Amino acid sequence: ADLAQLLSKYGYSTGANEPLDVTTGKLTLEQINLIYRHMPVDLSFVDENELVCFYTDTDHRVFPRSRNVIGREVMNCHPRKSAHVVKEVIDKLRSGEQDKAEFWIEKPDLFIYILYVAVRDENGRFRGVLEMMQDCTHIRSLKGSRTLLKWADEAGVPAESPSAPAASPAAPAVTPTPSGVQPIAPPVGETPSAAATSSAHITPDAIGPTTPLAELLQQYPDLKQRLTEISPLFAMLRTPFGKIMAAKADVQKMSDRSGVKLERLVSELKRIVGELAAKA
Repeated sequence: ADLAQLLSKYGYSTGANEPLDVTTGKLTLEQINLIYRHMPVDLSFVDENELVCFYTDTDHRVFPRSRNVIGREVMNCHPRKSAHVVKEVIDKLRSGEQDKAEFWIEKPDLFIYILYVAVRDENGRFRGVLEMMQDCTHIRSLKGSRTLLKWADEAGVPAESPSAPAASPAAPAVTPTPSGVQPIAPPVGETPSAAATSSAHITPDAIGPTTPLAELLQQYPDLKQRLTEISPLFAMLRTPFGKIMAAKADVQKMSDRSGVKLERLVSELKRIVGELAAKA
């Protein structure tokens, strides 16, 4: 629908199921949007005027994005301390001095690869920057070859080996987060609260400031999807960094880092957990 509106704005009226001539084939708008929605790599595009024009919106995004970034200057979408890096990347890609810029983030049990590529037309004119970001943790863990079909669960454990132990979650240092989103996990080196070592079943009435977030998510897996009912900032918990952020956080730290008042956060958590417990 969004792409259809954009095409209509520039005089290209077409329906969702009307084929469009693309570089190597024909696709409908519906197919194009479905491809973007299921793409395993996160894409963002900034045009030659340095305006954010597009991003792929998927559940597995490394960093969640908001529709509010569309049309904004890209420099205003990054924290001030990294603005000089953003400017250097764009300037060197625009001038042709460089064609790409690579970055990566490595933590225990996590590897994120980020690539910025200069987009140029057939005449070599600079048309913008394409950002590609991917969680490569699983890819880097692969060994040898696989040429036969083997289905695996979400954790990557082959269905033929249901008893294989899952990798234990790590609790590494806090990782960088997108502009405007504060990390939910405590600062590096902070000792988890005493409650974080508890493994007792958590009932809705027992939820309080020291309740460990990791245990809540372990006992109520669907809670992760519903936390955005409280604040959109909690969408970060659904990203590859989610396990890292949740490892040391409790309800008090969730409140401190999201800006949600503790009383409201506890009340909403009790409500949601109560609903999830009733369905169990």
